[in-house]
Amino acid sequence: MKTIRSIDLSLLRARVVVDKEKMRVASPTS
Repeated sequence: MKTIRSIDLSLLRARVVVDKEKMRVASPTS
């Protein structure tokens, strides 16, 4: 249970980082 939860948190964190990168790339005012 604990390991699965930590994996979910790491995946969620990675997704947030990817979303930030996409937003920065998509925004022309960077």
